[in-house]
Amino acid sequence: MDTTNISFENIADSEAKKAMQTVVLPLQYPDRFKGFLSPQKSILLVGAQGSGKKMLAKAAANASSAKLFSIPSAVILSKKDEASVDFIKMLFQMAKNAQPSVIFIDEIDALLRRGTERRGKAQFLVEMDRLSSNSKFGVLVIAATGRPQEMDEDASGRFAKQIFIEMPDKKAREKMLGKIVEEHRNDFELRDEEIDQLASMTENYSFDDLLALCQTANLDILHNANEQNEFFQGAVDAQSPRIKMEDLKNAIEKVYPKAKKRKMN
Repeated sequence: MDTTNISFENIADSEAKKAMQTVVLPLQYPDRFKGFLSPQKSILLVGAQGSGKKMLAKAAANASSAKLFSIPSAVILSKKDEASVDFIKMLFQMAKNAQPSVIFIDEIDALLRRGTERRGKAQFLVEMDRLSSNSKFGVLVIAATGRPQEMDEDASGRFAKQIFIEMPDKKAREKMLGKIVEEHRNDFELRDEEIDQLASMTENYSFDDLLALCQTANLDILHNANEQNEFFQGAVDAQSPRIKMEDLKNAIEKVYPKAKKRKMN
């Protein structure tokens, strides 16, 4: 079970964000969604690696005060057929017991791949259908894929809604960087205009990429301080050197966006 402090406020405005905010309304106000307004119980997020699919799922769970069960499809696939069936049954039952809840399955294309006949795949679809047929269950299934073309068409058609996610634009990256700096304000020495400049320099970077960029810059300055016998040789409570714009520019040469790496591969 996973909890999160990521909210929709941390995510820049986009059509995907608006769509997800609408999707979670039934979890927030279950009494308002009955009959014709029966809630959508399954969502397929489609976007490249690093586009923010997992962030949206976490924000959705947080906005609705729901328990988040985050499971990579690889965990299910690592089990033998019978064990995978039992695992999926247990996962959905736990989510029902903890409702309101969100089940997030990353890289769902691996589980629901075209041309495969795994029992785990069949059981997952059975559990989704059971949720869809009973409006009383306060459980939302969110699955993510960067390869929708590899999914079984019947399986992808079982999802009540598909939401397409673009890579973060400059405004979104600026907001993400601002969140990182705000949460670690003692580690940075950056002006607002420098955050804006950094957002312009990091095209195709996801939130994870930006976080890795900042961590790399931090490690580099600590390494340099250690070579000069500073910080690590000082008092235990010594203030670590702050990350400046020049450090981040240097780190850009080392941290490549994952989405671009995948295209190259």
